[in-house]
Amino acid sequence: MKDQCKIMKIDKNIFRWHSNGLTLIELLIVLVVMSLIMGGLVSTFISHSRISAAEAARMEVQQNMRVSVDRLKHVLRHAGFGCYASFAQGLVMSGDDPEGDTINISTFIDDDTKSNQFESDSVIIVYGFKVLGKVAEVLNDDEINLNKKPSPSITTQNDFKQYLSFFPGLAGNSFYEVYNVSDKDITFTSDLPISEEDLQHHDVEVYMVSPARIFIKDNNLQVQIFAYQRTAVDREQHWIVAENIEDISFQYYENGTWHDDDSTIGDMNNIRKIRFSLQGRSKEKVNGEYVRMESHGEVTLRNVF
Repeated sequence: MKDQCKIMKIDKNIFRWHSNGLTLIELLIVLVVMSLIMGGLVSTFISHSRISAAEAARMEVQQNMRVSVDRLKHVLRHAGFGCYASFAQGLVMSGDDPEGDTINISTFIDDDTKSNQFESDSVIIVYGFKVLGKVAEVLNDDEINLNKKPSPSITTQNDFKQYLSFFPGLAGNSFYEVYNVSDKDITFTSDLPISEEDLQHHDVEVYMVSPARIFIKDNNLQVQIFAYQRTAVDREQHWIVAENIEDISFQYYENGTWHDDDSTIGDMNNIRKIRFSLQGRSKEKVNGEYVRMESHGEVTLRNVF
């Protein structure tokens, strides 16, 4: 009986307040409350971390898309530079594409999607992509001397390195085919619209004109300049415009109508605008998924008027 009373006395002491501290029950209650609070804080922290990670990924994609659109617009604006007038007159460029197939190019822009070798739409544009130097002297009606040895080197092979243009365009956006090269002396297959008098009033620059393919491969938006594709190794070295781009589509504006491809376009030389849509994604997955975003751009082709 005495033992039972002792137990009851202890039980009462458990619930009794002491000035020296908490009772066992009070301590347990405090621990439970603190656990709930800590759990809530941890849950809130994890939730905020996920939101921050997703927001950071969205900002990353948004910035990448902005850069992608700006760079692609820059490339497309050059379409037709140094060649449009020649194509409009019916002239043709011939050479080997990066796959080693001989192709003829008769337009400054060409829908390349029909090749079906890439992950999404692709397009080929032609433009003067590199300044080789300036005209130092006009030797004959069809021959000039450059002020320096050109780089990349000019050839007369079937590699799209034999077409040159002059700027200021004394004869418009025209290209001229090289017949022979000897150091800095270049002979063309036709007469040139350049005289010694022209050189006195202009610093005439010489551009190499080449086709370039815009496409997506391995989630990279790339530009492949045909004049650089001389070996199997070089063919894999493209200018990567932007990374983490999954898809691209083009539309072409001709005579008041937008076209999804060239099947309904009479002559691609009549294209005056090009519109594109890009889909990009985050570099890493967030909560098991990529963050994706779509951006659009439109370019008025300025070298075709």
